Amino acid sequence: MDPAIGFFSSFNARHLDAEQVAKSFVPSKKFNGLLAVQNSLLVGARGSGKTHMLKMLQPKALNAWDHAEAEAIREKIPYWGIFVPADEAWRQQIEFAAADLAGDVQERFRLAVFSTHVERSLIDCFLQLTHDRPSQDRGFAKVNLDSNVESEICRTIAQSWKLKPRIHSLQGLRQALVDRAADLYESAELPFGLDELLDNCQTQCIQAVLRAVNAFDSAIGRFEGRWCLMFDELEIAPPEVQKLLFRSLRSTDQRLLFKLALSPSTEASSVLNDVLGPSSGNDFEEISLYTDPKESAAFCQSLWEHLSRGTTAEHLPPTAVLRHSAFHEPDSSKPYGKGGRWQEASTRLALKDPSYVSFLKQYDLDPNRLELASPALKNSVVRKIGPVVGFRDFMLKADPATSVSGRSNIRNDKSRPSRLYSGWEVLCLVTEGNPRWFTGIARSLLIHRQGSASGRELSVEQQYEVFLSAARKFMSYVATIPSAAPSVTDGGEGGLKTLVDRLVDAFRTEVLAGDFVLDPVLSFQVDKGISEDTKQAIFDGLYAGAFIPVGDVDRQFAFSRNLEGQRLRLTYLISPLMFLPLRTGKDRKLSTLLRPGAQRLGLRKHGIRRNIRLHPDLKQVSLFNE
Repeated sequence: MDPAIGFFSSFNARHLDAEQVAKSFVPSKKFNGLLAVQNSLLVGARGSGKTHMLKMLQPKALNAWDHAEAEAIREKIPYWGIFVPADEAWRQQIEFAAADLAGDVQERFRLAVFSTHVERSLIDCFLQLTHDRPSQDRGFAKVNLDSNVESEICRTIAQSWKLKPRIHSLQGLRQALVDRAADLYESAELPFGLDELLDNCQTQCIQAVLRAVNAFDSAIGRFEGRWCLMFDELEIAPPEVQKLLFRSLRSTDQRLLFKLALSPSTEASSVLNDVLGPSSGNDFEEISLYTDPKESAAFCQSLWEHLSRGTTAEHLPPTAVLRHSAFHEPDSSKPYGKGGRWQEASTRLALKDPSYVSFLKQYDLDPNRLELASPALKNSVVRKIGPVVGFRDFMLKADPATSVSGRSNIRNDKSRPSRLYSGWEVLCLVTEGNPRWFTGIARSLLIHRQGSASGRELSVEQQYEVFLSAARKFMSYVATIPSAAPSVTDGGEGGLKTLVDRLVDAFRTEVLAGDFVLDPVLSFQVDKGISEDTKQAIFDGLYAGAFIPVGDVDRQFAFSRNLEGQRLRLTYLISPLMFLPLRTGKDRKLSTLLRPGAQRLGLRKHGIRRNIRLHPDLKQVSLFNE
């Protein structure tokens, strides 16, 4: 699998044209923030919707958009968006062509290719405003050009860009730019001709854009109009381009706005930390697509409604299709009273987990009579332990010898934890508000539902199979991400996959193998004690979506190579495979979690045998490095 392809790549907006983007787009709170008349830096993992959002700001996409909020959004946008795409294949093509060029020529070549690419994107925007209209034209951002005015605009632009189109039309300019790009790549392989060609190319794309939009605006009498340059996947652009665009956030003609999208893996982002560089809140607004569960729930609801159209689930709430998760079912009036679900779980856990009984003794609480707790203890202890009790109750095996040995074993029967990892709330949590993940998993659930005998039933077992399949695919994707990082264990391969495995080991030891605690460790804090290679693996994880920031998700962590103090957790997407609770928990220093032998010592300390037999799915990922 090509790591550039990513996870659920078939739902990548890169493959969609403007009208297709509009048909599949569901707005979010983050998108509304992106609309503002200001420079924006859109930050998120792959699949988090960056490309989709930027493409939606194109004139044709906004014009074609049929949504309840579409008209209000169209009215508030005072600029025309120029979408500049990028992809890994394009970057590799540039690097391959420039590989044998001299150092100074390499930089000129990269900038010339990129400027030509931007110029072509600008002409595409001009065409959307004039000739390339959607099938249902609502008249948004429409410019009527007669042939004489169009010809004059194109003559001016051609002279400015040193082009010689066969026809002075927007289509003629576009073809001339296609030819120029091809000539650049061909000339890079020849011993002569490149210097002359580079002399006719622009290397300052921002100035080239300003010249062209000035000619266009002047010709149509739009004297105070604004334009928005939208650059996608900036992390894979050449370093010269990254630095150019980052610096453009600080001082550029007021007619231009910038919307830059990137994943937190770019090396050239250090320019944002320069003393004289642009700063968040002053020169641009950072919009993080790493969302917290409460914020993503509303977006998931809207996306589900969109995806279920035309299916038997169209007019049903998602909870009618998937039901609630085991930990989100509406509670009875007394869930901790006799017969209540948390009281029953407490009674069962007390029989197989002596550490739970010892924990309650600290507060003089009876595991069989939780309703007798004082009001203060109900708030501070009893109500907080319910999900942890429920998780351990399911995962720990009832062992007749427990009372003698003081040990508990992880259950190793063949039953699957479908009740733990099924339900609407689980779908919202494991997809992390990531539209590509949600789309892939939700469509699979809907397909399974329609394929059932009744066309309506979707059992918890079927749901779990879908979540488990997605988790496996994601871990396979993680394993393809290359890294030069040495192993964080004693020998073996290093990189992101190893780091994820070690963290899974540590967190499962904490939540299941250790003594019962009110708030188990399920997240980590990056501290001074980790290596640069491990930091790189963390950035790889943020890029892939394997790590999720905890707390203030709008914090400007993505542009600093110093991650110290950042709190992160593993994505909930892998929980159905790794048997981890869908909780953040408290954090611990990463250097402590990665200390050699820390997990093994933890197991011995809590009396857990190393020969525990695990669920077959867990053996595949070597949960305890056995």
